[in-house]
Amino acid sequence: PLTAHDASAGIDQSATLRCQLRTGAHNRGWYVITWQRINADGNRTSLVNLPFRQKIPEWSKDIPPSLQSRIQPVITVQPNHVEFNLHIRNVSCADEGQFRCIAITPQGEIISTAELNVVAEPTKPDIINTYIPKMEHGMITLECKANTGLPPRMLLWYYKEQGADYFSPHKWERSELNLSWRHLVRVQCVKTMETVHKIIKSQMVARRHQ
Repeated sequence: PLTAHDASAGIDQSATLRCQLRTGAHNRGWYVITWQRINADGNRTSLVNLPFRQKIPEWSKDIPPSLQSRIQPVITVQPNHVEFNLHIRNVSCADEGQFRCIAITPQGEIISTAELNVVAEPTKPDIINTYIPKMEHGMITLECKANTGLPPRMLLWYYKEQGADYFSPHKWERSELNLSWRHLVRVQCVKTMETVHKIIKSQMVARRHQ
C-alpha cells in the first residue's frame, strides 16, 4: 500500500521524489507519513512529516537548512490514496543517495525506499602522454583521464598494430610484452566548470621481456 519512486536529475535541475499511500475507501484510518534521508554512514535524518488530515507538513529539526530551503512538499489527497512528494530544486551532488518514505498506520509501520540519482553526460577522454620515445628493454606508461559522466561509463584502451588500418580493443596476451593495468575510480560526485563527473583514471604499463 506504500510506494516510493526513484528520481534522476542533472546538476542545478529539479527532481521529484514521489510517495503514495493507499488508504482505502474514503481515507479510512489515520496515518503519519515521514520522509527520511539515508546518510553515507548509514544513519538516517528525518526531513518532514505529514500528519493525518493536515495539509501543512511539519519540518524536522534535523534537516539541514541548505536542503530545507530547496524542498517543496507537494500533497495530494484522493478518496483512496494520499501522495506526499518532495520536489527538490537546484539538485547538487550532495543530494545523491537514498531516501525513505515511512507510513505509520493502525496496521503498523510501512517503509519504501527511493533513490535520487545525479546524471551527466561524459566528455572526451584525454591521453596525458601522447608521444613516448621508444626505449629498448624499458618500461612505458600510457595514462588516460576521462570525465566519465554519471552514472560512469566504461573506459577502454584501443590499440593499432603497426601497418594495421583500424584500432581494436587492446589484447593483453601479447607474448612480447608483460602488461599490467590499473583502473582507479573516485566514486564521489564532483562538479567542475558546470560539468558533473566521476573521474576514472586508467594506466597501462608495458614492460618488455629482458
